[in-house]
Amino acid sequence: MMRIKFWMIVCLGVMVIGVSVGLTTVTPMHHNQKEHAALCDVLGTVVAIFESGRGGTKLQRALSRAILGNENGGTGVRALLGTLPQEFHNPGNRHNWCGSCGHGGKDHYPGKSIPHDLLCLCTVGGDGYPFYANSDGAPTLCGKNAKDLLCGQAEGKHCASEARTGWSEQKFDEKVKNHLNATWGTVVKTCLGKKMKFDLDTARNTLMEQLKPKDGYTSPIWARGHTYCGGINGDVCVSYGSCSEIPGFPQWQEGLYEALEKADFTQTELTSAVSHNASTEDGQTDGQYGPNEDYPQGTQQENHGVQQRSKRSTNPTSHHSEQQSCSIPAQPLWLLSELFFY
Repeated sequence: MMRIKFWMIVCLGVMVIGVSVGLTTVTPMHHNQKEHAALCDVLGTVVAIFESGRGGTKLQRALSRAILGNENGGTGVRALLGTLPQEFHNPGNRHNWCGSCGHGGKDHYPGKSIPHDLLCLCTVGGDGYPFYANSDGAPTLCGKNAKDLLCGQAEGKHCASEARTGWSEQKFDEKVKNHLNATWGTVVKTCLGKKMKFDLDTARNTLMEQLKPKDGYTSPIWARGHTYCGGINGDVCVSYGSCSEIPGFPQWQEGLYEALEKADFTQTELTSAVSHNASTEDGQTDGQYGPNEDYPQGTQQENHGVQQRSKRSTNPTSHHSEQQSCSIPAQPLWLLSELFFY
């Protein structure tokens, strides 16, 4: 009888240990590490091609949208290497910015730009997630510790009680601006400043491979496993839903894959003669993307790029051919593209 009880106790102990190990694997120590690495590499490659000024009008516009959230070059990459841009100084409800297409307005929604999506992935969540005071070890978010992301502890392990706010659907506006500022300085700027060591054709092939869905998934690696993304209880993520023509993918990716396929890196397009004759839909003149320039040359324009979540008829893997031209049509080329799905 005693022997039977002994083995029952042993079996119970093994079960408890097994459950503990299971719980440990469900709650990872390093949050959004792979997701951040993948999206950061995409941004670094996009910037490298964009700053070359090459590849043609269509590609340069698509790259500009991915980096800046508009197609006209805006204030350029150099401006993003400063402090947190003004548009992020009053962060809204995290769910609306990172997990919903219906409430973020025309300027803030998942897929607006890569830097926007990195803020969603890598800003401290509600109550200081993942840097809870009672968490074991030293957790990280996007490879950064609590101190890096402005949680207040000198040793960089957990959020101090006075700093335990974080950005969520419950806490937003200017009181969490400092958290976004910390993420911009330690995460986004690092990705923007990556120096990719390859030629343009290699960069093109690398980026096309990075943008393809893999392992049977219908969304990129940085947008898997979550849907709400409100910043509460570990819901620190970005989710695209049906924000673009290709469900599960960001709007900034629309047309980019096709433009990469057709890009000609042998000459710099958008010469001053072309930019003089080019106009946007409202009649404003676009600036020139010069070689190795981050911004349109000449008088800077107000942002007349695409700032609406209108659905575009392009697919990142479309192989439809169209005749190249060195002039900018009155309507963007992506409005004329045919839609193909995987």
